[in-house]
Amino acid sequence: VIRMLLRAGEPKRAQRWMEEYVNGGCSKCSDYSPEAVKQCCMTLPSGRTWDPEELFKVVKDLATSLADVGNTVSADSWLRYLFECGHQPSQAIETWDHVRGASPNEIVPARLYCESPRPGPKLRPEGPKQVPALLSGEQEKDRERFLQQYRGTPASGSDGAQHAAEPLQIE
Repeated sequence: VIRMLLRAGEPKRAQRWMEEYVNGGCSKCSDYSPEAVKQCCMTLPSGRTWDPEELFKVVKDLATSLADVGNTVSADSWLRYLFECGHQPSQAIETWDHVRGASPNEIVPARLYCESPRPGPKLRPEGPKQVPALLSGEQEKDRERFLQQYRGTPASGSDGAQHAAEPLQIE
């Protein structure tokens, strides 16, 4: 049903069915909580009653479809579910990047020289800027990789995102 709704372009309805599936289970498994999915993933494939990779694929498709229609908060909640199930962002880079690409940028507030934890010659005041969203389960290095790959800017160490960020346009 979920796959059919996604093919029909109804990701909101598919999300509702997926919530029921995760909360209520099915004939193969009564519990799809993150802890139960993690436990299943640690079980040898021959001892499993269901395939967690199939669940991961459906959830990734759902997150992508939700992002496509502008429901990025819902898409991120499904990415959080994947992360809680033990599925790392590095295992589905294209899904996390797709949702990030549809998500609004985060605004980093201005930094004044006197507000810097360790004033020095390299720290200068900076105006507010926009950076790509940091999604569930991600770290700053994931945002830097996204900036490098999709914006064509170099990711240099821990402050690569600062150099690649866009200045905030106030209208």
